[in-house]
Amino acid sequence: MTTLHNIRVFLAISLGPAQRSELQQSLNGLKQTLSAPALRWIPEENWHITLKFLGNTDLQQIPLLTTALEDELQQHSMFQLKLTRFDWFPSATKPTILAAFPEPCELLNRLAMAVDIILTQYGFRPETRNFRPHLSLARTRKGQCPKGIELLPIAIAPIIMGVEKIDLLQSQPKKQTVCYSKLASFPLLS
Repeated sequence: MTTLHNIRVFLAISLGPAQRSELQQSLNGLKQTLSAPALRWIPEENWHITLKFLGNTDLQQIPLLTTALEDELQQHSMFQLKLTRFDWFPSATKPTILAAFPEPCELLNRLAMAVDIILTQYGFRPETRNFRPHLSLARTRKGQCPKGIELLPIAIAPIIMGVEKIDLLQSQPKKQTVCYSKLASFPLLS
């Protein structure tokens, strides 16, 4: 729970307007096929790939984290991701999120591991699950199974994302949605 002294934060790779537009075009046909009542679509301005969820974080810790992350992330080079398919997360047997998935990328995995190591030094729990990068597009409504669920996975024309920076975002619940505000951006090495 967020308090006056805590905010809910995470590290993410954000999409640029061109990539959001490409992804929206790829998604149009699928939106018509899957049953709308069973899915709650995520606004495209909220699309991102989560690198690390920090959760409720003391406001006083943000400047220290920002400095540590800046020092670490400036040692990592820019790279590209290719979004290549739509599928269910965590799986087709437990479809809670409709997501776009990137091809496997060793640079992304190394970046996630480095961030996790740095954050454990500041008291955050180390990640115990395998890193499964995905971009959430819609959430299933509790107790409802989308019509057309068997249609996934679907390959899409690759959407190239240039990863030039990592954003530290604050998550704030609003009526029936969530708003994200950028607290800091950490450029990667060019």
